[in-house]
Amino acid sequence: MDDAHTFDRAHSDDTRTVAGGATLDDERERERVGLERGATLGRYLVIEQVGQGGMGVVVRAYDPKLHREIALKRLHRDALDSDGEARLLREAQAMARLSHPNVVTIYDVERTDEGVVMAMEFAEGQTLKQWIATGPHPWRKILSAFEQAGRGLRAAHEAGLVHRDFKPSNAIMGPDGRVRVMDFGLARSERGPSSANHLITQPEGEASAGAGGWPAGGFAADVEQSVSGSLDIQLTQEGAIMGTPSYMSTEQHRGETADARSDQYAFCVSLWEALSGERPFRGDFRGIVLAKHQGPPPVPRGSRVPRSIYEALRRGMSVRAGERWPSIAALLEALADDPARRRRQRMVTGGLVLTLGGLGALAVAAWPEASPPPCQDAAAQLEGAWDDARRAEVRAALHKTALSYADPTWTRVSERLDAYANAWVRMYTEACEATAVLKVQSGALLDQRMQCLRRRRLRLEATVDVLADANAEVAKTAIEQVTGLPTLDRCADVDALTAAVPPPEDPQVAKAVEQVRDELTRALALVAGGRYDDARARLTDLVERSAGLDYAPVHAEVLSESAGLARLQGRYEQAVDEATRAYRLALTAGANLTASEAASSVMFVTGHRQAKIEVGRAWGVSARALAQRSDPTGVREALVLNNLGAVAYRDGDFALATSYFQQALPMLERALGEHDDRIATSLNHLGIMLDEQGRYADAEPHFRRALAIHTEVFGPEHPRPTLSMDNLALCLQAQGRNEDARDLHRRALAIRTKALDADHPDVGLTENNLGWDYMGMNEPQTALEHFVRAHAVFVAAYGPTHPRVAMTLESRALAQTKLEHFAEAEGLHRRALEMRRATLGEDHPNVALSLAGLGVVATEQGRHEQGIEMAREALKILEARDGNERQVADVLTHLGKALLAAERFDEAESPLLRALELMEQGGSTDPVVLAKVHMRLAQAAWGAERPDDAHARAQRGLLLLRGREDSPAIEMRESIDVWQREHPRAPEEGMQAHGSP
Repeated sequence: MDDAHTFDRAHSDDTRTVAGGATLDDERERERVGLERGATLGRYLVIEQVGQGGMGVVVRAYDPKLHREIALKRLHRDALDSDGEARLLREAQAMARLSHPNVVTIYDVERTDEGVVMAMEFAEGQTLKQWIATGPHPWRKILSAFEQAGRGLRAAHEAGLVHRDFKPSNAIMGPDGRVRVMDFGLARSERGPSSANHLITQPEGEASAGAGGWPAGGFAADVEQSVSGSLDIQLTQEGAIMGTPSYMSTEQHRGETADARSDQYAFCVSLWEALSGERPFRGDFRGIVLAKHQGPPPVPRGSRVPRSIYEALRRGMSVRAGERWPSIAALLEALADDPARRRRQRMVTGGLVLTLGGLGALAVAAWPEASPPPCQDAAAQLEGAWDDARRAEVRAALHKTALSYADPTWTRVSERLDAYANAWVRMYTEACEATAVLKVQSGALLDQRMQCLRRRRLRLEATVDVLADANAEVAKTAIEQVTGLPTLDRCADVDALTAAVPPPEDPQVAKAVEQVRDELTRALALVAGGRYDDARARLTDLVERSAGLDYAPVHAEVLSESAGLARLQGRYEQAVDEATRAYRLALTAGANLTASEAASSVMFVTGHRQAKIEVGRAWGVSARALAQRSDPTGVREALVLNNLGAVAYRDGDFALATSYFQQALPMLERALGEHDDRIATSLNHLGIMLDEQGRYADAEPHFRRALAIHTEVFGPEHPRPTLSMDNLALCLQAQGRNEDARDLHRRALAIRTKALDADHPDVGLTENNLGWDYMGMNEPQTALEHFVRAHAVFVAAYGPTHPRVAMTLESRALAQTKLEHFAEAEGLHRRALEMRRATLGEDHPNVALSLAGLGVVATEQGRHEQGIEMAREALKILEARDGNERQVADVLTHLGKALLAAERFDEAESPLLRALELMEQGGSTDPVVLAKVHMRLAQAAWGAERPDDAHARAQRGLLLLRGREDSPAIEMRESIDVWQREHPRAPEEGMQAHGSP
């Protein structure tokens, strides 16, 4: 399909830019030429120009401070009026509100000598406009791409923002297929005051693509609305039309306020155009406006796209906003509803009652009165798997463990097994009736469904077997075992059943294959119950037996599951070998789901466990593609995305890991519901990534939601929720909310001590974390007591040289430093350093922490040069490993303190300023910590004979502590007050700066 056929190119009237001309004058041409490779914009280094528009230029650039490539938008010097900077901040604030995988991320905005520049995520790829032009593409693929863009718009709407200029060139598709909405330059807050705002921007079809896949109009589109300091203040003059005519809603043409329903309208126009090959409204500017007010066009004739899709889009293009979908979320739900698939599903489940009810009634009437109706024995099929006798066995086994949470665990396990059994009975009955009663299902399909249900019954029985012989460790995972039972939905999925690899033609081979699969099902129940040794014995035998069968798919299945167990057991070489073999066999046989699972396993082990990052990512490409092909529920793809996130985390790329986890979470929610244990796990992953970036306020709600789900699923006395509890407490601790963190850690400690015994490693971990709460509360003696208990637990559990033992030595050393027991502190730091070098290597970040601790002790003892040297050595290690920003900030603070103590005031300012910048990036660092850094900067300024700067810094420290009445804040405030009194603005001659507070 060529471009002329695909697009109805805009009439010349559709190319106008009412607010500011698009013609470049000589000055702008000189600006553009000046942005050659190697030029600088502020602190950024230009790599290449990728876009040009009427308001500015977009370049690909490098940020030397954060070591990443970015996209920079620089506006022309004459593009902004006196409120121009506020207007650009408007766009920056709008984008910064969004943290979503389908929205381009904005990083920074600043005024430079070259003009106002905005730094944002550099996303390689094509705009949706460009991608569509490379078609034709299957309609499902087009719909999938736009659904991603729709999720980005939905995220914006949920944040209270409206795009107001959505069109195919304002969404970009990356090489990985991810679509991101960009150019929120016209975005405004829905909470802002109402006004009619009109600005016609560069239209679709006029901008040529730039290098790297960026549209020339892209990020450089006109920016004509912003605020100064608040998104709720609008600076745009009333009467300025905002949007692109072909995609603008009817209310925008009338000069009314645009809202989320206006974005919905533009989205529907864009998707209609992509699916049909032409825009729904054509002509010159006047003709387009008139056509829109006559209502949406009729559904195209002869299209392969389901009529329901076009009808959903027609509703979204209603003339009156109130007649459209209530939200873009509702629109996306309607677009995802495939009637053809739904009809097939109903045929399988006996759901075509309306059309086939008469046939069913005749069939029932034809049965002899004395004969029992068919399909009534489903419940009997579960005898021996889950019945009253098995229920009693499991209950007795769980009670025998005498665990504190045995009773609530039994309640939850029995409820879930009852629900699973009831669902199995219903599906068995529906499958039977679809063939025997309604006559809408073939005998062959019935056989496939019954085979699927038989294996689900076998897994149920095997799980009950494990639970009926439960010890404490099995009981701990009992709820996870029953919630992890394979879904029954697949047994009603016609597409999945008919797409499966057919069984062997030889009856003897087919029987042997079935036996192997049955035993594999039992082995997987052992794995889920944590009985790895028993499972390994069975899987080793099954690998050998399946290799002797002339049927590659089953051998691939066994190898893949064996590789999964090897991964759990830490046998990584075996895991990679078996998963690689499974992948090759499955791919050859067309068993895509098995191939995806195997590829994902190799990706995780190589990329995360073995830190072979590029190898892992390469496997991830195959794993994800196969998951998309083989599992329409999205669960398999979500799991692949989680593994990709783990690889990115191992590489230290927390932002990329966050993106992967953010993509996986909604996919799991759609497939599993919002209250599944696996959702809580995904929330914890996402929260940890945000926490690692210092984005504590963003991380906190994820941890809270994970804790709520874990508590609902497992009960308040089960140890599983303490994982989320610990994460949440550490997040609060990092924000200086130490008393709240302490209360959570105490609760977790009580649960773990009762459920796991006092010498369990998890108890030791909570003791150590609780100690840090007390350190934050300026109670080092109490903290030391918890650190000592944690140390004893870890030594007993792991031996005297384990990294966790070194961690507790480090914690004890820092408490002793606070208590001014410097000799004890130095000895503990040196023991930790020796252990870490021996077990982790010379360049591990934890080695840097020990060196930094020794530097602090040296500084406190007056050995300033040694303190400076050790802090710099620690910093070198962290920066070489692209270390955690919080750790880097801590070491920079230590370095600044050591330089102050050595009276090297000018040198002290640089590390302290950099530490402050890193701390403030997360937005939620403990105010007491920030105030302390400001106070040290005040001392540096005073020592450098800049008293006004010094007192300004001290005042900023006091402002940070306003409203805080906890003991650390009170102590810090008193320390600043004392310093100010002793350092008046007109200091006496010879007065020296005092030491650090």
